[in-house]
Amino acid sequence: MSCGYFWESNTHYYPYIDNTTVTADQLLAQPLQDFGVERFQAYVKIANDGHELPLRVSEANSLYGGGRANLSDTMAGTLWISDALFAFANAGARAFHLHWGYGGVPFDGGAPNVGVQTNFDYNTAPPYNDYPSVHAPWFGYLFWVTASAGGYNKAADTQFVSASVQQTAPGAVTVESAATATNTSNKRVGGAIQQQGQAKAVQKATPVDSKKQQGTPAKPVNGQGTKGQPAQVVNKGQPAKQQPQQQKPKGRRLAATKQSGGCDANIKVWALKAGTGNNTLRVAILNKDSTISCNMKIMIPDAPQFCSQGQKATLSRLTPGPDGMASRDGIEWQGQHYEDASVAQTGKIGGPKAVGTVYATKDADGCAYVVGMPKTSGALLVLAAQK
Repeated sequence: MSCGYFWESNTHYYPYIDNTTVTADQLLAQPLQDFGVERFQAYVKIANDGHELPLRVSEANSLYGGGRANLSDTMAGTLWISDALFAFANAGARAFHLHWGYGGVPFDGGAPNVGVQTNFDYNTAPPYNDYPSVHAPWFGYLFWVTASAGGYNKAADTQFVSASVQQTAPGAVTVESAATATNTSNKRVGGAIQQQGQAKAVQKATPVDSKKQQGTPAKPVNGQGTKGQPAQVVNKGQPAKQQPQQQKPKGRRLAATKQSGGCDANIKVWALKAGTGNNTLRVAILNKDSTISCNMKIMIPDAPQFCSQGQKATLSRLTPGPDGMASRDGIEWQGQHYEDASVAQTGKIGGPKAVGTVYATKDADGCAYVVGMPKTSGALLVLAAQK
């Protein structure tokens, strides 16, 4: 039951750090996020204590004060958005609203943390021609909504499940098959990996604790959705209920793949199973490290339908522009971008869609998919249950 006239409680969240001095690596450091999530979970407990009020993050972004130029509006902001959406969904947030401020003037832009804004052409007569422009933080949202909902303009249907990550053999970062439905050459995907160079060392990650994660539901999270529609996480394929729900603080998260030796990269792995029919598994991987690339060996325990020798999975990549972590332009998701949209003032993503292929392999450890993770990048592995 709700408490009096209160429907829910809400809070704002910005990283607890000085936004005038923070670096990209500091902003994306796992301890900084851990601190924020732990504080949030304490608020969840207070909201639930005798009141059963869900807790909404009603305003958030990578840095307070509209963000900082050349940080919030770069690939660092992209990765921060994606990881924060996963982390706070898993921590029990009813919703997570990104603060984007307002539009600006042509080519001057608005606040650095803005993902999509409306611009006005003051060279025309009033009321002026308005047109959208897309910026780096938006790609983080596209990555999240594709992982949680399976595509744009959809209500998500996923719940967090367990995943294990182990090291692979030394060598160059693994490149997936480049065959795609719309772009058979897929040069962007392969090229992006090659440009990042070879792995400095092998991935050696602490396996995710399945006991702490198995079946943990994803909580409803809203962002500024594509075409103005909110993206809502819906558990087990059921519509989101617009009424107060009891949300017991779990005091646990889907743990990051904290590195202990090996390449020691700042990598996060989030595994989500679609609720409709339980026939789709999406594994989101974020390499938030600006210098280290790794090979990741992904295993999903207790789910043999998703992994057998030679079983095929699709792999989509989130790649930076030529400036790596500092890229403001040239960022791509699934090989697509908004560079042409800025010129045409359409706001529509363009370019051939590039989706690669990865095949499962078996060894003494069991069945796994090996995914090469270049520095400063994301990848979404989508597994279909074998019939």
